[in-house]
Amino acid sequence: MSQRFKLVLVDQAVAFGGSIVVLAHLLKFLDRDRYSCVLITAMPQDVLDTLFDSSVRIVRLKPAIDYRSRSRMAHRLRWLGPLGTRLGAYCFTALSFAGNLSYRWKLWQVLRRERPQLVHINNNCFFSAEVCALAGYPYVFHYHGLLDIPLPAWRRWVLSRAARFISISHYVTRTHERHRDPRFQPVETILNPAPKPVDLGPEQLATVKKQWIGARDALVMGIFGRLVGWKGQLEFLRAFEKVRQRFPDIVALIVGDASDLGKDYETSLRNWVVEHKLADSVVFAGYISDVGPLYQICDIVVHASIEPEPFGLVIVEAMSAGAAVVASSLGAAPEIVADGVTGLIADPRSPTQLEEALTRLVQDAPLRRQLAHAGKAHARRVYAPEKFAAAVEEIYRSATSPPSGRPDGS
Repeated sequence: MSQRFKLVLVDQAVAFGGSIVVLAHLLKFLDRDRYSCVLITAMPQDVLDTLFDSSVRIVRLKPAIDYRSRSRMAHRLRWLGPLGTRLGAYCFTALSFAGNLSYRWKLWQVLRRERPQLVHINNNCFFSAEVCALAGYPYVFHYHGLLDIPLPAWRRWVLSRAARFISISHYVTRTHERHRDPRFQPVETILNPAPKPVDLGPEQLATVKKQWIGARDALVMGIFGRLVGWKGQLEFLRAFEKVRQRFPDIVALIVGDASDLGKDYETSLRNWVVEHKLADSVVFAGYISDVGPLYQICDIVVHASIEPEPFGLVIVEAMSAGAAVVASSLGAAPEIVADGVTGLIADPRSPTQLEEALTRLVQDAPLRRQLAHAGKAHARRVYAPEKFAAAVEEIYRSATSPPSGRPDGS
């Protein structure tokens, strides 16, 4: 057998989220006979043990200053509106440049030791792109987030060294095209994957439902994701309260915890539930490593992000599990869900829109089943991780095939 292709994958996320889940799917379905993989990540060991098998070589490397610092800056400057967002981004860039010199040096040492043929930079890890550009390692830059400020000259030069770009949605691709430099390679949109869960039988479903909901025969509405304000859990609860006034035999299942961004929001949600006398109808499940069974006990899953989301992995996961989905009208969600065909679209910032969508699905069981069936078939066909891995492998081949084909001729 010929020597395997040496691939290093870098991810700077410090807490559980969609980007590291996508990376786990990629490494599971990548052709391991062809690729020898090393993962460099800041993720806690317990999360790594859950997501990756022992065959994946992992180097843990954590930046001193991460995206949480940016979130805190943006929060402090929110009173300035859009100007505060931009100012916070610039301050974070300056602070992280000086504060993460050690991270860059250690990353360079790992790359020098591993001598990869290609580096896959996941989740907008710009520190890693700088190291690759300066040291001459070919790299693929994988956009998981949105670009909210124009690129300074230094970043444009660094990204002009990228062999290829991958984007997780057409929405993300469009936002980055607005700040595109003529020297950049094209952006290839490869939609995030979601493997189909193990379909549970009626008895297994009943057991899981009893564990979380109790013995009652209730319709379950779920919302999945980190407990942060922009994910819209509060907006969901407000709509749920209104719907419950008409349909008292419904239960809300909130899956996820406050993760890396503090407990204040989670505390406020729990207090809100108590104040509105919903404690007997709202279940906080916390962080669950295997959410497949919880998706399957939900009749309806709500994606309620009140800010544009780059993709919305929970939407595809819920569809694949067979739940009827109500998704936010913001960001990439409308390109995942066809309104009235594979789910419903509503603006969670409008209490009436979200309430009306939930009411419609609660009172119309045939429609709920129809959307769930169509969504499940669509998700399992379009978002299969095997297709995702094959598309990424094609990017790897084109990124390392001469000539490089840079637009500027270099």
